[in-house]
Amino acid sequence: MSKAKMPAFWVAALYAAAVVAIYISVMGVFTTGGWLPLLLLIPLMALLLPPLRDRLDPRARYLPGAPWTLGTALVLVFFQASLFGSHATETAAQTEAKQQQESNARIEKVRADRAAEYNRDKLQILAKVEAFLVFCPTDT
Repeated sequence: MSKAKMPAFWVAALYAAAVVAIYISVMGVFTTGGWLPLLLLIPLMALLLPPLRDRLDPRARYLPGAPWTLGTALVLVFFQASLFGSHATETAAQTEAKQQQESNARIEKVRADRAAEYNRDKLQILAKVEAFLVFCPTDT
């Protein structure tokens, strides 16, 4: 069976999809901090890059055509991007919760300091209030 040449449009589309897959995988590595996103990149590159496709299936018998390959690759890339997006959202939520805890701890510390200051200077504060009430003119 002879191998028909793939149209230039599909070759360009496959290369563009490969670039998008590489970008998503690299951003996934930076987002998650792990190397797991690159594992999905290996089979994607084998499907998308025409020279690798030719080595995998020299007579173009078993691999799906370019439209099916492109569709499959895009589904995998969007799946991978959604996983990284959910990881980023989870990380942001954890950071926000930690900041909220720190804020609450600071508020409680200020309240405790004010209560300690009041307990320490209670007599002086009450004397000042009493003096103000005694010398304050009333309108009645």
